[in-house]
Amino acid sequence: NAMMAKQIPYTIVKQVSFDVLAPLSLSVLRPELAIYAVIGSAFVSSVLSTLSSHPGDMLLSVVNSSKSKRQLRTLAREILERDGVKGFFTGLNARFLHGERRPSMAGTWHCYIFLTRRYAPRLALIAARRSWAHRDGAVGRI
Repeated sequence: NAMMAKQIPYTIVKQVSFDVLAPLSLSVLRPELAIYAVIGSAFVSSVLSTLSSHPGDMLLSVVNSSKSKRQLRTLAREILERDGVKGFFTGLNARFLHGERRPSMAGTWHCYIFLTRRYAPRLALIAARRSWAHRDGAVGRI
């Protein structure tokens, strides 16, 4: 099945690489940088899983575009004979730019973490001060 040729390598590499990289990076970095270690590990594991699953994705694309009912093994042999191993990695640049694992996701999480760490404590303190002022009857003094 062409879908399995894509999905199994993707899932295995993603899980194993994250399970190896996250504890390793957490052991090297300071505790206050733990969120960056986790995000970096997730980003690297998504790149590795994309690389490992791309040959299966290429086969899936060929199967879906083929009108005949040829077997997966036959299609893989045709790609290998025509383009060599490089043929299984055709379109990898486009997949990195447009695919499921966008580098912009890491940037989005970085901005989210930065903003919540910078402004959430201030907002929580303002809310706490207001509730204390209401409780003490000193609303006008804030």
